[in-house]
Amino acid sequence: LPQRAADSIARNLARQQSIAVDFPKTGVPPQIPQEVRVIVKENGYPSFMESKTKKSYSTTEPLGILYDRCVTIAGTADSKWQVNERKIVLDSAFIVTGREKYQQEADDTYRMYIQDITAFLVRFGLQSEFELIGCCALEKFNEYNLQWKMADATKSLMLKYKKIFYFNTNGDQNAIVCKISAWYYAAYVTGNSSGQYRPTLLSFPWLLMDCMELLFMKTNSNVISL
Repeated sequence: LPQRAADSIARNLARQQSIAVDFPKTGVPPQIPQEVRVIVKENGYPSFMESKTKKSYSTTEPLGILYDRCVTIAGTADSKWQVNERKIVLDSAFIVTGREKYQQEADDTYRMYIQDITAFLVRFGLQSEFELIGCCALEKFNEYNLQWKMADATKSLMLKYKKIFYFNTNGDQNAIVCKISAWYYAAYVTGNSSGQYRPTLLSFPWLLMDCMELLFMKTNSNVISL
């Protein structure tokens, strides 16, 4: 529509929606404008509405752009994004003195994480950790039961590694900071070197997003926490 939400057709449709909501109380049915029916019949629905039965189109509106960028994360599984080929950028802000105490444990846990992720990818027919951890692949499964299974499996995986991480930290912030730094090092350095830890799975430390945030705040004292 030329004027988007301010267009007379859009405003009229919004009014009809309000009438539809009040229908149980008023008994007054909504009247869908004929021009709206024609537009939908000719063009279908915006892709971000994810209609499974009607045709859809990509839109250049902000919501459409955001949607298209999000769903293409799954495309990072192509050849140039294969884990053994991508360039890994290490952020020194996440490397702290004291991580060495937890490094061997982190490396061992990371190796176990690789095995778990690999098993999950095979189980659900996925190609990358981005699809699994980001739940970007849910749209691949038409059956709700399969969607639920994947979401539940991902949640269980994250809870498993959160329990492993917090074991023996006793809520000590310094211990948490050093340990999450070791997890970061395991994924971005140990796992990125030649040897037994291939492939590289960068999601490993980011399962503990709150800990990564704490680590960043500790190493960047000029950052104000809101």
